[in-house]
Amino acid sequence: MDVSTRRAALVRVFAGGNGRKDDDVDAHSIALVGLHTPDLPEVRQDDRSAALWLLANRRKELVDLRTQCVSRLHRDLVGLIPGGAPKALTATKAKELLAGVRPRDEIGRLRRRLAADQLADLVALDNKLAAVEAEIRAMVKRTATGLPGIYGIGPVITATVIGEVGDVARFRDRHQFASYNGTAPDDKGSAGRPVHCVNLKGNRRLNHAIHMAAITQIRNRRSRGRAYYDRKLAEAKTRKEALRCLKRRISDIIYRQLAALNAKQRRAREGKRGRLCDPA
Repeated sequence: MDVSTRRAALVRVFAGGNGRKDDDVDAHSIALVGLHTPDLPEVRQDDRSAALWLLANRRKELVDLRTQCVSRLHRDLVGLIPGGAPKALTATKAKELLAGVRPRDEIGRLRRRLAADQLADLVALDNKLAAVEAEIRAMVKRTATGLPGIYGIGPVITATVIGEVGDVARFRDRHQFASYNGTAPDDKGSAGRPVHCVNLKGNRRLNHAIHMAAITQIRNRRSRGRAYYDRKLAEAKTRKEALRCLKRRISDIIYRQLAALNAKQRRAREGKRGRLCDPA
C-alpha cells in the first residue's frame, strides 16, 4: 500500500514520543497508517519507472562526483598556473593548461602529477556520464510518454519525473500532485487567516526537475512559459513569485500528460481483458 510521508509523520508526532525519526519508529508509524486507513491506494510495480528512477539517480551521483572532481582539479591548477585557472573548467581545457606547465622543482612536479590524476578521474567520469545519459535517452525513447513534448523537458527530466512519480493514479488531482512536488504554496500562521508562503516540503528532486524546466522556458523569450512569466511580472509579482507561478503551471501540465497516458493505458488493459473474456 502507498502510505504518504505526511500521514506517517502525523502518527509519529502524535504517538506520544519525541517525534524523532528512525527506522523502527518510521516502520511502526507506517504500519499503523496502513492498518487503520481503508482508502490507501495499492502500489503497482512498474519496471520501466523503476529503471528510469535508477538511471536518474545514477546520473545525479555522477554529476555530483564530477562537480567535486572539477573543484579539486581547479584547486590544484591554481597552485601550478600563475593567475589561476578558469572556473568553467572542462577536461579539454585542463589538458591544455597542464600541457603548458613544466615545473622544475620537486613540489611543482608533484602538484602536476596529482593534477594529472584528477584530470584522469574527470575524463573517466565524463565517459560514465555520457554512457548513462545515452542509456536514459534510449529508454525514454522506448517509453510511451508525452513529457518530452513539453518545452524545457528533455530525457533526463522525463526520467526523473517518471521515476519519482511512479503511478500517477495515486494522486487525486493536480492539486495533490502539486502538493507532492512542492509547487503548491504552503499555509502558515498561528491565528487568523493563514499566510501563503514558499513550500519547502514535498519531493525536492521532482521540484528541482520542474524548476529546471521553468528556467529553460524563461530563457527563451519566444516560449509560452516566458510569456506567462512576463504576464505575472506585469501583475506586480516579484521574479521569484512569477517563477513559482510558472513552476505550478508546469506541474499541472505534467500531471495532465501523465493522467491522460494512465487513462489510455487503463482503457487498453480493460479492452484487452474484455476481448479475452468474450466467448465469441
